[in-house]
Amino acid sequence: YRFNRQTDSLVKMVDNPEFSIGSRFNDGKCGPDGCLWVGTYAEDKKQCALYRVGDGKIEKMLDGVTNSNGIAWSPDGKRMYYIDTPTRTVQAFDFDAAQGTISNGKVTITIPEEYGNPDGSTIDSEGNLWIGHWGGTYVTKWNPESGAFLGKVKVPAEHVTSVAFGGENLDTLFITTVSA
Repeated sequence: YRFNRQTDSLVKMVDNPEFSIGSRFNDGKCGPDGCLWVGTYAEDKKQCALYRVGDGKIEKMLDGVTNSNGIAWSPDGKRMYYIDTPTRTVQAFDFDAAQGTISNGKVTITIPEEYGNPDGSTIDSEGNLWIGHWGGTYVTKWNPESGAFLGKVKVPAEHVTSVAFGGENLDTLFITTVSA
């Protein structure tokens, strides 16, 4: 749905193309191409996907997904990073904003089990990837191209769901959690 703040109205943009398998939309972000990139999740299914939503249509960009999470773009908008949580990996893709496409996907980070499951993510101004960890009480910081682990922040909550930078100088890390 698209929300109009002036009229407080919702306008339906697209239907979930996976409704018949019981999936739901999960993590999503607006990309450098101006479209919403959103993935799906269904319990015990590897039939979900990553979609691009724009101009009133929905387009499948990646299939064979279990639990879409952690969509982020490099500061220059030329790379997209993506997490399918059960794989415990971050994939990097070349991103073409003019065409709205991804290509050349490769795993660049493998998350150790002791950190919990990788969930939502964000990029800082230096191009580092920050990942919240479900069941791990952490937010971790990585170089998404080399896969180098750069540090972690301990969080007093078991289920960290996502992270985002905000504040006047975009130097405050906001962390969301959930109680399960």
